[in-house]
Amino acid sequence: MEDALVPGVGVESGAEYVHLDEFRIGRAVRKNWRVSIAGEYDFGDDIFFVLGDDFFNQVDVEFDVARNVIKLYESKDCEGVSLAYWARDAIVVPIVAGSQLELTVSINGVPLRARLDSSTTRSVVSLPDAERLGVTPKTAGVVGGGCYYGFGKGAVESWIAPFESFAVGNELVRNPKIHIAQVWKNYTVTETGTRLPSTLPGLPAMLLGADFLRSHRVLVAQSQQKIYLSYVGGTVFPATPTKGCSEK
Repeated sequence: MEDALVPGVGVESGAEYVHLDEFRIGRAVRKNWRVSIAGEYDFGDDIFFVLGDDFFNQVDVEFDVARNVIKLYESKDCEGVSLAYWARDAIVVPIVAGSQLELTVSINGVPLRARLDSSTTRSVVSLPDAERLGVTPKTAGVVGGGCYYGFGKGAVESWIAPFESFAVGNELVRNPKIHIAQVWKNYTVTETGTRLPSTLPGLPAMLLGADFLRSHRVLVAQSQQKIYLSYVGGTVFPATPTKGCSEK
């Protein structure tokens, strides 16, 4: 068993690693797999295992959350062929090279990197990136969004902020209300010669969570380094506030 750190919203969670002799989903089997134990976070009464990037980067995966279906594929010899079999007009965007499932979106016409994160219930824009777009917790129309949780025990306060637009590929959402929060507040580094910490470089500006996946059909094609997606209905970014962290 080995010690490690597992990233989460607002904090890095302590973890240990173990080796599984065998892990099976249907007919798919993975043997001698090194996985982490994140004992500080309660996944819920009926969840005991979370599949991460180390699993999904080995397969192509389709999220059809509206129908409660997730499919795994092993695609071969499919270069130049669309894998979005359900829609001829599905949006196709490249996966950002070397990233943890990141793609380029735009907010208010400004290109930003967003990470697909199914462990996050609500999509969120990093507070510093929102501020660079001219949106702060004090901007007119911004309201409290409640305590924001992701993977790990960390939690941060969030706000629901109005933006002019959100776009991915040729899909455009006008006047969306999206959560903003200091999701990377503890992801800092202090350089030699200074006592002032700065945010680690390379972190995405936005997390696209389960709300985005619920309103879209998404196929992550690691075999092609592409993401296929199409809107299937519903509000892309529900603006429902929850209790603040101090009220929990």
